[in-house]
Amino acid sequence: MKISIITSAFNAEKYIEETIESVLSQRGDFEIEYIVIEAKSKDATLEKIEKYKKIVEGGFYSERNKGISMKVISESDGGMYEGIAKGLKSATGDIVAYINSDDFYLPNAFSCVCEIFQKFPQVNWLTGRANSFNAQGHNWESVLPAHFYKEYIRKGFYGKYLPVIQQESTFWRRKLLENFNYEEFLNKKLAGDFYLWYSFSKENELYIVNSNLAGFRFSEGQKSENKTAYNKELMTIVNYYKPKLNEKFAIAFLKITSRVKDKKKLKGNPNIIRYDLKTSNWVLG
Repeated sequence: MKISIITSAFNAEKYIEETIESVLSQRGDFEIEYIVIEAKSKDATLEKIEKYKKIVEGGFYSERNKGISMKVISESDGGMYEGIAKGLKSATGDIVAYINSDDFYLPNAFSCVCEIFQKFPQVNWLTGRANSFNAQGHNWESVLPAHFYKEYIRKGFYGKYLPVIQQESTFWRRKLLENFNYEEFLNKKLAGDFYLWYSFSKENELYIVNSNLAGFRFSEGQKSENKTAYNKELMTIVNYYKPKLNEKFAIAFLKITSRVKDKKKLKGNPNIIRYDLKTSNWVLG
């Protein structure tokens, strides 16, 4: 399989090398297409990106997988989502994802994702455990989501009332982008990730993999710190939908299930993919 990863970067010199290394160092039976969109940074971001491009072209990472190509586009844009849109439109892989310039993938994440997409043709879209790291890259939380019901995704419950879908740990088949509305995506300033999930959830279930695929790094000055503004934009996407009485009860119940132990979340859950030690295979439900 071929996996396309997009990173949009602007003044990201502090963490960009760690992000790039987390993509290029992945090992497994797959190709990597890495598309980096650099928005004319005023620091050393482009210099660091170009350094890795030369390393890739020199073949340093070639023995780790079936091949790597790294494309760098350096030009001014209207913000993060314009950069991501450029990458999504030019992606040619079977699987697509994007990682921000201060976050990172964990070892063997791509191998896990490719194996699951190959094994389960009904899975078009998946996410892993929600991992949180501090500014120093120390992991302080790892949460297995209990559910992501598509009808509740489309109503905006995940993010406003229930745990958010972690963008860094989410991957999908490229065919889900065939009818994607990029014009609407470009209008987003904070909740572009949710607009992707909203669009995918029209016809696809989001499957959860009990595996650590990526990490979100908390650091000062992030756009994601402004949760009020994020939720305000999210509500415009779902046309300001408000939960009905029965849905309020459902949300309250789902909040409880989100906090139970992993063992209970895994038991008979049809949307969670777990590793079975007896068969040494990933199994669904």
